[in-house]
Amino acid sequence: MSNVNTFSGFYNIPAQLAANTSANVLVVPASGYAGLPSPVLIAGSGLTVSVGPDIVGGFYDVHPFKVKCYGKATTTGAASTIIPILYQVPGVDVGVISAAGSVTSAGVVGTGPTLIDTCATIGSSTVATVEFAYEWTLLYNKTAGSLGGAKTFAFTNFTGTSVYTAAAAISGGPITSGVLLADLNFELTFTFSAATSPNAVTVYEFSIDRV
Repeated sequence: MSNVNTFSGFYNIPAQLAANTSANVLVVPASGYAGLPSPVLIAGSGLTVSVGPDIVGGFYDVHPFKVKCYGKATTTGAASTIIPILYQVPGVDVGVISAAGSVTSAGVVGTGPTLIDTCATIGSSTVATVEFAYEWTLLYNKTAGSLGGAKTFAFTNFTGTSVYTAAAAISGGPITSGVLLADLNFELTFTFSAATSPNAVTVYEFSIDRV
C-alpha cells in the first residue's frame, strides 16, 4: 500500500477488459477516475508511473526505487493463464498512442517501451479470480544511462493456491545505456491465454516508492 515514501501512483483503477490473447496495456481510463484523462495521459494511452521532475537528478541517481503493482484478474468461460509484464517507457512515448508509442490503437504494447520483467505465468481455472502482488526494486545510473534491478516480491493467490516466487534479477536484463532521467516511466501489460469475454484486470495500486 502507499506510504510516506510513495510519490507517484494510481489507486483503484477501473477494471479493464481483455477479450483477446494479446499483450494488453493497462491504459488510461476514459472516465471513472479523478484526474484522468489528463493533457499528458490521454484516454487510451498507456497508464504510466514516473519518477517526478522535482526529484530526478538527485535522489534517484544510483539509489534504488521500487515499482509496485497489486490487483486481481478474472477469467470467464474457459481456463486461462495470465502473464503480467513490466515495461520501461521513454519520455517521448508517454501518452502516445501509435505503433511506435507506449500503446497501439488496438490497446497492445507499441515498439517504444523496453521490456523490464516478465512475471511467472499465473494459472487460473474457469470463472476464477486471481489476486496478484508484484514489486520491482530498480537502480538507475544517470552517468551511464543504465537501468537494472530485480523483482523483489511476487505473490499470487488463485483457486485456493498461493504461490510465492523468490526474488530474482529482472528477466529482461539491465538496460546498459541510453536511459535519460525523463525515461524513468513504467507501464504494465497483461496477456490472457484464452480470448474469452469478459476477461478483466483490476489494478488497485500501481506506484513508485523511494527505498
